[in-house]
Amino acid sequence: MGANAKSMFFYNRVKGELENAIIKQGFEGLHIFRPSLLLGNRTEQRMGEKIGVIVDKILKPIMRGKLAAYKGIKADTVAKAMLKVAQLNKMGNYIYPSNEIETIANENYLS
Repeated sequence: MGANAKSMFFYNRVKGELENAIIKQGFEGLHIFRPSLLLGNRTEQRMGEKIGVIVDKILKPIMRGKLAAYKGIKADTVAKAMLKVAQLNKMGNYIYPSNEIETIANENYLS
């Protein structure tokens, strides 16, 4: 989420620059997944992520439309979507925001 080579935020800018550099490599098929806050069990504990999970639970019911891309997403949902997309063997460059990742994982995705 938030990757943008022109972002004023360092982390988002670096992610955007990295994406641009990878795209310039000219792969026949490139699929970039941009999940929001990853949810699930992890061995390490980060205070910011704990707070994010709490905020996500509170705000999730009202996050619709453009805000839907910012809802937290389970790591296994992202993995499921990646597997489905990989099996399609689609050529070209694609970027999947978090809400689209969830749709791919939960539905028959054949496009």
